[in-house]
Amino acid sequence: MGEDLSNDMPEPSESEPVPGKIGDTEIWWLPIVALGFFPLIFSIMWLENSLDDPPSWFWVFWDFVVYPVVSISLGLSPILVLVYVVYLVRVTRKRIENGTTNLALSLFHLLTLIVPFLGFGLFLLFAGASGA
Repeated sequence: MGEDLSNDMPEPSESEPVPGKIGDTEIWWLPIVALGFFPLIFSIMWLENSLDDPPSWFWVFWDFVVYPVVSISLGLSPILVLVYVVYLVRVTRKRIENGTTNLALSLFHLLTLIVPFLGFGLFLLFAGASGA
C-alpha cells in the first residue's frame, strides 16, 4: 500500500509539430494515389458529360457524393500538391542518407510528381475557360 509508483510512469515527451513529421516514414500507397487521383477525377467529369440519358439515381449520386468530392479535392489541390512535394523531398533525402535510393525509384517519384502538376494545370485551364 505504501509503494511509490510515480517513478514507473514515463516522462511526457515533447511532440514535434505535424509539418516536421511529414516524410518521416514512407507511405507505399501515396505515389499510387498521386498517379491516379487526377485521371480519376477527370474521367468522372468526362463520364458525366458523355451520358445522354443517365438513370435517375445517377444525378442523386452525382449531386451528393461525386460533385462535393471532386469540388473539394480540386479546390484543395494546390495544398495537396505542396504537401506531396514536401513529402517526396523528405523521403528522398532520407533515402540518400541511408544509401537506399536508386534511379528507378527517383524516376518513379518524379513521374508521380508530374501527374498532379499536370492535373492542377488542367484544372486551372478549365477554371479559366469557364470564367471562374
